[in-house]
Amino acid sequence: MVKYKLIIEYYQKGNNNSQIATLCGCSRTVVWEVLNRFNKIETIFADIQRMSEEELRILLFPERVKKDKGYLIPDFKWEEFQMVKQCSSIRLCWRRYCKRAAKQNLAAYSWKVFLTSYNDYCRPKIQVDDPEDKIRTK
Repeated sequence: MVKYKLIIEYYQKGNNNSQIATLCGCSRTVVWEVLNRFNKIETIFADIQRMSEEELRILLFPERVKKDKGYLIPDFKWEEFQMVKQCSSIRLCWRRYCKRAAKQNLAAYSWKVFLTSYNDYCRPKIQVDDPEDKIRTK
């Protein structure tokens, strides 16, 4: 885990990127990215000290926020029920999902992410300690 506060603190003390990378145990590229973002947001160091590491990470790298924040989580059990009931495709279910997300003022996953998640949902889960497993009990 990158310690953003520590990187900025060492930078304020006058250390160079190589020294900061060695002290924080991360790469010089990470130090360079953090310092670039810090200089772009033009925030004073006292404000940074009051923030938690998580808040600072979100401030510096807003595109790295967790995927599920702001997204409607698909209910694949319901989607399968609708596919059987209405004889529809998974593509049509995705379109309905997008409409539901828009009504709730949430973002919808892209078609690719939705399909990948659906395939993960459909894939049978392997029971490691299943005594009925014919392959593992040979």
